[in-house]
Amino acid sequence: MYQQIVPVESVIAPINAMVCVIGPSCSDGILNQGEADVDCGGPCAPGVIVCFSGPSCSDGILNQGEADVDCGGPCAPGKTCEIGQHCNGTTDCTSGMCNSSNQCDGPSCSDGILNQGEADVDCGGPCAPGKTCEVGQHCNGTTDCASGICNSSNQCDGPSCSDGILNQGEADVDCGGPCAPGKTCEVGQHCNGTTDCTSGMCNSSNQCDGPSCSDGVLNQGESDTDCGGPCAPDCTSGTCNSSNQCDGPSCIDGILNQGEADVDCGGPCAPGQTCEIGQHCNETTDCASGICNSSNQCDSPSCSDGILNQGESDTDCGGPCAPGQTCEIGQHCNGTTDCTSGNCNSTNQCDSMYSLVCDE
Repeated sequence: MYQQIVPVESVIAPINAMVCVIGPSCSDGILNQGEADVDCGGPCAPGVIVCFSGPSCSDGILNQGEADVDCGGPCAPGKTCEIGQHCNGTTDCTSGMCNSSNQCDGPSCSDGILNQGEADVDCGGPCAPGKTCEVGQHCNGTTDCASGICNSSNQCDGPSCSDGILNQGEADVDCGGPCAPGKTCEVGQHCNGTTDCTSGMCNSSNQCDGPSCSDGVLNQGESDTDCGGPCAPDCTSGTCNSSNQCDGPSCIDGILNQGEADVDCGGPCAPGQTCEIGQHCNETTDCASGICNSSNQCDSPSCSDGILNQGESDTDCGGPCAPGQTCEIGQHCNGTTDCTSGNCNSTNQCDSMYSLVCDE
């Protein structure tokens, strides 16, 4: 004999109690009692049930303080709400993001949450290059950082002159610009000005160049810009005076120059400075003695040099040359010993012996 099926609301029992009615039911797994199909339709529709249990996270009903049907609230973290469902806080959402409209939202680069593979909160990873991380924030690689520098501690670091990156207005990697003069660029590296280069030379191709004798810079041990030192001789004139200035050639510079016959004598220096015996000469005017011999050397005066000198009465005769070389009739004389004839007349000319006899 079967008992009658009764509506659940007529059953007096606690909310979580199970009320069982003996006889065919809508949960007996049998097609009976005029059901349309096993345990459905017919007398089972629409609201008559046999067994009733309390609310759960799978009952398809928004109850028990859930944020949305069967998710969030007491159902979390086991069952969190998906994007678009209602939420009361971040813990209600699978994404961890409950927006200002109380809806679970997808992760973004402005949600204030470290998610979606970001290097740090809302920066780096998928947020870069639009939103890169600042100095001190976590990073996984250089592209995560606004500075382009992710150090060995996985923190974004500020630019420096030893980071191996061309940044902060450097002329070339880690040299020149703000790194100079501490770290200047070497030959071949890019430069924007002479101060960027160790050599002090930035060429027209904006490359640091090696020092040369035509770079317009005083360098490489030059005496003055592009001359002297390794560009020697120091002075074109060959004369560096006591004030360490290149001087023009002169007759007192100790250098054979300006067409002198010998060092500082003869040529343009004569007659002020003539050459002494043994020095080179090109002509008689080069020599103090007035004698430039066939070997182009200034020679001492002699009684055969063809020059009136050394106190001779006339050229190469008389004076110290007599009696070896006395002067002939008509030549000048200073005394009778100067003349071969022994007669030096009143006009200081050697005269014949007969003139002397007649005068007597």
